[in-house]
Amino acid sequence: MAGKVQLNKGKIRDNALKALVKSNLFRHKVERKRKGKGSYNRQEAKKWRDGFDTVPSFLLPASRRMSNVEAFSAAA
Repeated sequence: MAGKVQLNKGKIRDNALKALVKSNLFRHKVERKRKGKGSYNRQEAKKWRDGFDTVPSFLLPASRRMSNVEAFSAAA
């Protein structure tokens, strides 16, 4: 059993089962809260985006909008 599992402990000398339990295989997984007081994550709040890379053309004033011909020639 211990031959198939990577223990990351070097050579096991005394107790193979004790070394197995202390390995990364049996490490506790800390689950992050989804709701409640501890759920707020400051880093994730800064990463939020609304999905628009640029301002949509219908929000721009008419003088700044590009027509289809201008947009095609600018892309080429």
